[in-house]
Amino acid sequence: MMKSKLSKADTNAGFTLIEVLVTLVILGVGLLGMAGMQMTGLQSNQGAYLRSQANFIATDVADRLRANSSELDEYDGFTVDIEAVVLPTSQDCETAMVSCNLDEVADYDMFRWNAMVSDLLPPVIDVDGDNELVINITAAADGKSSEANILIRWTSMGETVELPMVIHIWTI
Repeated sequence: MMKSKLSKADTNAGFTLIEVLVTLVILGVGLLGMAGMQMTGLQSNQGAYLRSQANFIATDVADRLRANSSELDEYDGFTVDIEAVVLPTSQDCETAMVSCNLDEVADYDMFRWNAMVSDLLPPVIDVDGDNELVINITAAADGKSSEANILIRWTSMGETVELPMVIHIWTI
């Protein structure tokens, strides 16, 4: 019997096809994991962006309620109406050249909130598919302060998200 003598260089001449396939499988699994992490990061970033937009809207609502505190009854029970995107008055109450009475300011504020909610937030996935901004105002017994409950609702990553805010408004 003859022994074959292979040199060390002949036995380590290269990778076999199986070794290459195993390497490709390991690399593919790693790349899929990285893609999944990237997708999760993008979704989290989008969710944070929408929450900051809702917070911006809620802060605007709070500021406008405080600025027009003598007309809180006009705002009580307000809900977003996406179809109400037509300017309710013939004037823009934010321009310095125009003076509006307090009722017109309240109408203009509600118009702005309709536009902001429909422009900045995705719709809620429910029966009507609209976003929600609900304001409920409760006057205190002393008549000098009120409490406004502001609720903003939208859909993010397939789930309905709510941002509640409670503010106290003192009237002078």
